[in-house]
Amino acid sequence: MKDAVVAGAVSGVTARIITTPLDVIKIRFQLQLEPIRLSVHHVSKYRGITQAIYKIIAEEGIQALWKGTIPGLLMYAVYGSVQFSCFDRAAIVLKDQMGIDNNIVRDFVSGFIGGSIASFVVQPLDVIRTRLAGQGEPKHYKNIRSAISLMYKERGLRTFYRGLTPAILLIGPQAGLHFGFYSLYNHLWRRYKSSNKEKKDEGLLHGNAGMQSIVCGALAGVSSKTICLPLDVVKKRLEVRGFEKARASFGRVGQYKGMSDIFVKIWREEKVFGFYKGALPSLIKASLTVSVSFYVYELVMSKFDVAKI
Repeated sequence: MKDAVVAGAVSGVTARIITTPLDVIKIRFQLQLEPIRLSVHHVSKYRGITQAIYKIIAEEGIQALWKGTIPGLLMYAVYGSVQFSCFDRAAIVLKDQMGIDNNIVRDFVSGFIGGSIASFVVQPLDVIRTRLAGQGEPKHYKNIRSAISLMYKERGLRTFYRGLTPAILLIGPQAGLHFGFYSLYNHLWRRYKSSNKEKKDEGLLHGNAGMQSIVCGALAGVSSKTICLPLDVVKKRLEVRGFEKARASFGRVGQYKGMSDIFVKIWREEKVFGFYKGALPSLIKASLTVSVSFYVYELVMSKFDVAKI
């Protein structure tokens, strides 16, 4: 259990450092009401990944690509440790006490449980990260302390749990799909190797195991994110309610009453494409995050196992 907590934290922090710029771009895309297309550049602030990178650096400096890094690192460290430790515990219970032997089903359910619990724990950090990454210049929040203080004055503790409902609806299934798809792709990988009469891996870090972990993790991340992306967009819009003034320079600012209102307005004003804003940076980030997370987690766990011998 302790090993899983440490390995999960290390994997989460590593993944966060690598993917932060993509996360900032993804958040900016998801919060922009105007279409993200080159053909409408006269009304859209951000029109693509490359253009967004240049725009952010020109207006806010290169450090802006790492806005929200500290709460993001804390969030990923806590999320990773809680998710993986709860996953490990749930998997043991499902196998030993409930007799579920199917790895894909067991990993999906365990991932769902771990992701849901971890999502609730880190929601305040996610709201802070979203607001720090989503603000332009001049900054509404000067630093984390300023953000916490001003957000608490806004509506007390409730402010830190904005978007919790879609977060739980999103992260639970997404985490379950992460682990389920990861187990499925590993199974298919081993079957492919077996059918080609190649020696089976004894573990993910033996032979071509490192590549297997990375590839299967990347595919799992893309698969799960594609399915759950619309809820991620809704969650981000909810998290910045009450934060409209700080986003005035980005274009039109949405006014929403709640989750259902966001669904309706996105459908009416932005059509189906609105639910997939930030899809490209989001999918790239998801593939990197999941592959790095699984690889580093398994690497650290293997070091613990060697140390115990």
